[in-house]
Amino acid sequence: NKLLNRIALLLCITLSFLFFSCSSKLPVPQEQGKGIVAIPLKIKNSSKVGNITRDYILIDYKNQHVEILIQPSVGQEFAFSQPLEPGEYQLYWITSKINDNNIYSSKWIKAKTLPKSILFTIEDGAISVVDKIFRANQYSISDESFVTKHYVDFLGKEERRQMIAELKKQENSNLWNFTD
Repeated sequence: NKLLNRIALLLCITLSFLFFSCSSKLPVPQEQGKGIVAIPLKIKNSSKVGNITRDYILIDYKNQHVEILIQPSVGQEFAFSQPLEPGEYQLYWITSKINDNNIYSSKWIKAKTLPKSILFTIEDGAISVVDKIFRANQYSISDESFVTKHYVDFLGKEERRQMIAELKKQENSNLWNFTD
């Protein structure tokens, strides 16, 4: 048992290192004339389960084909969209499912209205940081059960400026403009 625990611990440390070493790198612009949105994240996991077990998709109000996948992980600071056409967007719905790494279920739950919709504008060659923060919290309710909850909160102007400053420090930031 001690050997298995040590192997599991080493695996967790290795995966954490790989994740965090990749997490400070912005995506490279893939398509001319498009931009992306960055959604600040605050992820907590005090459960006895190793990873957050739920994935989320935020869906645009006007164009349901515009979806932003959030696969939360403790320490992750942002979720990024795929390249989007310049214009105004409103993330209005959310759906979630147990993530594919889990054996429980892979069905998406029916989309629900977000308590606070997320408005943003995409500009050509720019990363738009929204003025909301997506929070996910997973915690134990017994030795064998846990709950995962999500929230969308307002992000203060100073917090948002700090988030943009963090993005500007990351690798590939010189390839992007940032919208305030």
